[in-house]
Amino acid sequence: MNSTTMLPHFQQALNNQEIIIPLLLSLLAGLFSALSPCVYPLIPITLSIIGAKKFESHVHGFLVSLSYVFGMVLTFTLLGVIFASVGKMVGTAFSHPLVILIIAGLFFVLALSMLGVFNFVLPESLVRRLALVGGEGRKGAFLMGLVAGVIAAPCTGPVLGFILTLVANSKSIFFGFFLMLFFSLGMGTPFLLLGTFSSALARMPKSGLWMDSIKHILGAFMLGAAFYYAGLVSPSLKGLFVSLSSLGFLPVILLLFLGVVLLLVRPRADYPVRRALQLGTGAGLFACAIASLIFSQWSLSDSEEQIENLTWHIIDAHSPDTSLDNLVFQGKMEGKPVLIDFYADWCVACIQLERKTLNDPSVAFRLADFLLLRVDATRSSEYIAELEARFNVLGLPTVVFFDKYGHLVDDAKVVGFLEPAQFQKILDRVSPPR
Repeated sequence: MNSTTMLPHFQQALNNQEIIIPLLLSLLAGLFSALSPCVYPLIPITLSIIGAKKFESHVHGFLVSLSYVFGMVLTFTLLGVIFASVGKMVGTAFSHPLVILIIAGLFFVLALSMLGVFNFVLPESLVRRLALVGGEGRKGAFLMGLVAGVIAAPCTGPVLGFILTLVANSKSIFFGFFLMLFFSLGMGTPFLLLGTFSSALARMPKSGLWMDSIKHILGAFMLGAAFYYAGLVSPSLKGLFVSLSSLGFLPVILLLFLGVVLLLVRPRADYPVRRALQLGTGAGLFACAIASLIFSQWSLSDSEEQIENLTWHIIDAHSPDTSLDNLVFQGKMEGKPVLIDFYADWCVACIQLERKTLNDPSVAFRLADFLLLRVDATRSSEYIAELEARFNVLGLPTVVFFDKYGHLVDDAKVVGFLEPAQFQKILDRVSPPR
C-alpha cells in the first residue's frame, strides 16, 4: 500500500475515531517496553556507544538519537506490513474458532512469559554479535536501531508477538504500519530524550523491582486479551464477562484497581509461594476486568436503540431445513430483495459489520427495503453446513443477496468487514434507490 492510498485511509480512520485508542495503547506498550528490565539498563549503554558524551549540542544529540529511533521504526513498521500481508493472504481463516483459540493460547503463553513464569532467552553468541553492530554517529546509531528489537527480545518479544498477532488478524496494512510506527516511537522516546539531553543520563532512576512491575502489568493486559479471545469461542465465558460488565463501570474499575494493587505491592522476598499466588490473583482480576470492558463495548450494539425498526429473521442450528427457502420465497412474493448475513458470535469481523455498518444511519435506512435473514453459525448443524456449502461461504462474515424476483445476485456477495459507504453501494446495486 503506497502513501497515496494509506494516508486517506488513515485520515478516515481518525475521523471515525476507530484507530486512536489502538495507537495510544501501542505507543504506551512501546514506552513500557523501554522501561522493562531487558531494555532500560541498555539505554545508557546504547547512548554511550553512539557517542552521547561527545555530542556537541542538544541538536546534535537529537539528530543522532533520532537516527537510532529511525532504525527501530524501519524494523518494526516492516514487521507490521509483513504480518498484515500474511493476514490478508490467510484471509477469513482468522475467523475460524480453532484459530481464535490458538490466538487465545498464544496470548496466554505470552502473558505467562511477562509474568515471569518463564523467559525468552536468545543465544549469547547472537546477542554479542548484534551488540557489535553500529557505532558512533548517525549511521552507527541507525544500524543499532535496526537490531535493537532483537537484542531486547526477552522483554519486547512477547509484546511484539501480541501486537503483530493483532495486526495479522486485522489484515490491514495501514493499521499494521501505523500501529508498529507508534510502538517504535514509544520505545524510542527515552532514547531520544536522554540522547538529546545527555546530561540527564546521570540522573536516570536506578534499575530495580519497579521494572518488573511494568512487565507484570503488560502481562496482565495480554492475559485479558487471551480471556477476550477465548470468550469469543466460549459462550459461557463470554456470558461471565458480559455479566460482570453489566454490574456497572465502577465495579469493573474497582476490580481493575485491586488487580493493579496486587501486581504492584510486593510481599517479603522469603515468601515466594505467597508472591506467586498474589501475582496470579492480581493478573487474573486485572485480566477479567479488561475482558469485561472489551465485551461491554461490543454489547452496546445489543442495547442501543436501533436507528431503524429492522426485523431480522434468524436461522440457526434448530431451524427447519426449509426455513431459508421459505423466507426467500416470501421476499419474492412481497417484491422485496433479500439479504442473508452469515454470522457467528465468536466472529470479531461479524460484530464489527453489525455495529459499524449495518447500524449506520444511511445503511439502516436502505435495509428497511430488504427482507433480512441472519444465518447464525455460532453452533453448527447439518443444515447450517449445507447452507454454507450452497452459498460457498469460506469465512465469516459473508453476506449474499437475492433480488426482488428471487434471483441470486452473484456479483453482490460480501466477504469480511465492509465500510458503510461501500456496503451502501452494494445495496444500491441489488435494489436501486427509489
